[in-house]
Amino acid sequence: MSPEKETRLTTAGYICLLPIFLLCYAFPAMGQSRLLHRIDSVAGRMYYRAKVDTAYIRRPEGRWIVKLRANVSGAQIETDGTMDGVSYNTELRSALRETFSVSVAYRGLSLGLSLNPAHLTGRDNDMELNLSSYGNKVGGEIVLHSSKTFSGTVTRDGIENDVPVGLVRQSILSANGYYVFNNRRFSYPAALSQSYRQRRSAGSWMLGLSLWGGVVSVARSEALTSQPFDISLAQIAIGGGYGHNFVVDRRWLFHISALPTFVAYGHNRMETDGTSRKIDYSFPEVIITSRAAIIYHFPRCFTDLSMVASIMSMGTPDKMEFADSKWRGRLFFGVML
Repeated sequence: MSPEKETRLTTAGYICLLPIFLLCYAFPAMGQSRLLHRIDSVAGRMYYRAKVDTAYIRRPEGRWIVKLRANVSGAQIETDGTMDGVSYNTELRSALRETFSVSVAYRGLSLGLSLNPAHLTGRDNDMELNLSSYGNKVGGEIVLHSSKTFSGTVTRDGIENDVPVGLVRQSILSANGYYVFNNRRFSYPAALSQSYRQRRSAGSWMLGLSLWGGVVSVARSEALTSQPFDISLAQIAIGGGYGHNFVVDRRWLFHISALPTFVAYGHNRMETDGTSRKIDYSFPEVIITSRAAIIYHFPRCFTDLSMVASIMSMGTPDKMEFADSKWRGRLFFGVML
């Protein structure tokens, strides 16, 4: 495991820790103390081994970080074009998804528990899975999102109609990765996972790779379409961007970054009434990932407000321009022990 990343503990992580628990059980009390001290010593060396300029980046104080977090996320679909000589515009948004979680991190290894109040009461029909690993040099995110709660408006020749929930469904898998050139002085995890702390302002150019795939299904309705159809998406994009961490008065950290990538491979199709046709490519088709964060550090704790947003845009305005976006906001409060 790279010491630069904060990675959530999975089933494999439990399997790796199982021998440690068995050893602790088998050893007498004094042996357990020596064994735990040895484990802590090895973990500490790995944790602080990252090659960074400590005048700009350092590890936070303490072995443990406990975080309370509130999450809000959503998705949006927009289309704009002309069909049978009639111009149209569609704007749809999914229901907001709210979760609360607590996590405990030891030397960068994090274990968390999340709670969705709407899911417990049966009001949440959407599914979302977020996997992220933020390192100083490389990192990225994988998001799996399935929603049946889109609603909004459709406008044809200036006449607007409401689109109720249940007509549009979406299942999307998106992923993005980055490589940071100035990784000794600029830290993504300082802004997004708090496994580092930025001491001085610094920025960096980055390389990026993005993936976007899935299906958008539209049911027949008077408001939306006379025939049901599916849009299948599969895109790979490469590009570059820039990020900057602004440190103010040693306690404030303001982060902003943008990573636009241009589609190098696309396999997008529309299926209507059993007939499938290719959606024409129109340069530039892009996938853009933006991140922003504000952090305030107290002597042994911190508070953080962050946002990650991705948007995919493709198609042509004279036929159909399609934009699909996903965003997530987080509010943290953390304590270092």
